[in-house]
Amino acid sequence: MDISRGADEFRWGVRSFFASSYNRAIFSFERALSYNPADVRAKEWLGRAYYMSGLEDTALSVWNSLIRSGHRSTNLDNKIEIITARRRIFDTRRTDRTLIVEHEIRGDLGRENFLFRRPGAVLPLDSGNFIVSSFTTNELVLFNANSRVLNRFRGGLGVINNPFDVIKSSDGFLFVSEYGGNQIARLNLNGSIERKFGGRGRGPGQLLGPQYIADNGAGYIYVSDWGNRRISKFDYEGNFILDFGRRVGRYEGLRGPTGVAVLNNIVYVADVLRKCIDLFDQSGNFIRTIGRDILHGPEGITVYNENSLLIADTDRVVIFNIDFESVEVLFASNAPGPGRIAFARFNANNDLMISDFNNNNVMFLSEMESIYGGLFVRIDSIQAENFPNVRMLVNVEKRNGRPIVGLEAANFRITEAGRAVENLTLLFAGNMARRADVSIVFEESLFMTERRETLRRTVAELYTSFSREDSIRVISAGENPSLVATAETSREDVMRTILQTNSTSPNFSAGTGIRLGASEIVGSMNKKAVIFLYSGNPIALDFDQHRLVDVMQFLRNNNIRFYYIYFERGRTREELDFLVRETGGASFFIHGPGGISHIAQKVKESKSGYYFLEYRSRSFDEFGRRFIPVRVETVYNRKSGRDELGYFSENR
Repeated sequence: MDISRGADEFRWGVRSFFASSYNRAIFSFERALSYNPADVRAKEWLGRAYYMSGLEDTALSVWNSLIRSGHRSTNLDNKIEIITARRRIFDTRRTDRTLIVEHEIRGDLGRENFLFRRPGAVLPLDSGNFIVSSFTTNELVLFNANSRVLNRFRGGLGVINNPFDVIKSSDGFLFVSEYGGNQIARLNLNGSIERKFGGRGRGPGQLLGPQYIADNGAGYIYVSDWGNRRISKFDYEGNFILDFGRRVGRYEGLRGPTGVAVLNNIVYVADVLRKCIDLFDQSGNFIRTIGRDILHGPEGITVYNENSLLIADTDRVVIFNIDFESVEVLFASNAPGPGRIAFARFNANNDLMISDFNNNNVMFLSEMESIYGGLFVRIDSIQAENFPNVRMLVNVEKRNGRPIVGLEAANFRITEAGRAVENLTLLFAGNMARRADVSIVFEESLFMTERRETLRRTVAELYTSFSREDSIRVISAGENPSLVATAETSREDVMRTILQTNSTSPNFSAGTGIRLGASEIVGSMNKKAVIFLYSGNPIALDFDQHRLVDVMQFLRNNNIRFYYIYFERGRTREELDFLVRETGGASFFIHGPGGISHIAQKVKESKSGYYFLEYRSRSFDEFGRRFIPVRVETVYNRKSGRDELGYFSENR
């Protein structure tokens, strides 16, 4: 009788887990174990429910107890090892991490067949796809994340003449430098030329062998003009603004201008012949020169972080620290022939992409531990109400927690009891989601009551910045946090609720409020975010009921980004910054440059490793009574990972 009751509780636990009701799942699995303490399967699921609920310490304790009792498995060992490693805080772009070549695309296929010839730029796209400019064949080659050719852009009715660099501007167009055509082409995302500007010559706005392009994000591009030894500035419509780089006073002038980058309103220009980088303001006034006697011959440069550049340095790739003028070598070429590393850029999956112009190849570098340690693959939900048609939500990440984007159905293999399933298709990739599910959590305290009108304007601006297709909830984080507006609540009712905020206590429960906000959106496959509104209240933040680290893990394990807006300049909080850092969110001063309206864009541009798959089961479900074990394996380039779970079909 007890075993039968335990089986029923286990079934309810599985249903609750797949409904993202993790507290209910924990309750059911614990009851199942109370009836049958030897139920290994219930114990493994209990650990999984604790993990998704953010209680990683408890989850690891449950799983380790299974191993100590002799129930070790490869899947369980791998899960424990990855989660334990991820709990150590580290920077995912640390320069002391070992990068090795994961795979390589060779342009020459033999017998006069080419994927590309003389690759100039490699341009990563947010989707996981990337573009390679093929200098000799006059085209841009679009690849997917699996390095399979999707399309070739030759300019539509126009012609692209010796394309070298290609960038995507802040307004969504592609700008291509035509070295042979002495002009810049603006293309739409379908690869058709919309306009060209420049033209051969030495006059203002004319070009002689344009190579590298940089976008300042404010409507202007900078072009390195090799033949004229200068940098030309244009607006997005192709109107010439100014040029600079000639010898002036003590400044010796550019001799071999190559890469260009814009960081903190400073234009950085590489000079491959002088082996240095010159700094200018955005009006072209020379500031200073850096990198002498350090760089080998800088070509393409991109922004790495707030004080560093990523540089393709002829025969190597380095991170150049601007303040200290020092380099960290990420890659040194050992190609048999004289190479020319033209570009180095990180793609959407944080792999380093390198193009070697002379050796006609594109290389992909990853951390050694990522390649040999594999991927972290997790089954989050299974829907079997239409059995034998089954739907599965899978999350795919690197070991360090970064989502893997751009995968296809071919990257997945699903088996049930060792037998491959049929008709596996990818229905939806979370990274391509254009909708957002958001919880706005506001501090309800005496300090916020005094700023009630500012709170009202902030919530109104957030509602305006998201589209009507997005789903927004509002949570009041007072001493007893509560949901005050659902996704169906009208904006007018929300504003009325905000104006009724009248707390007379300085205290509020930040941890419970943030967790409640996350619980409201936890089951969504869209882009998910909690946005916390903080008055600048100086009292200690209350994370007593839910520990700060547990709140962070609940957010992170369910792909929810944390953002916060602070109302008083300089009044940031270490606890909130911790949540931002660990979940990949951001913080904003309410009166900062650009305001807060772009938070919606940041939420929707965030990466997601969700994949929603459908297949046809070949298993016999015994009319919903049988537990069907399932395994999913994901392979991406040289990395792989897997997860094992199971489900009950709905009674038919």
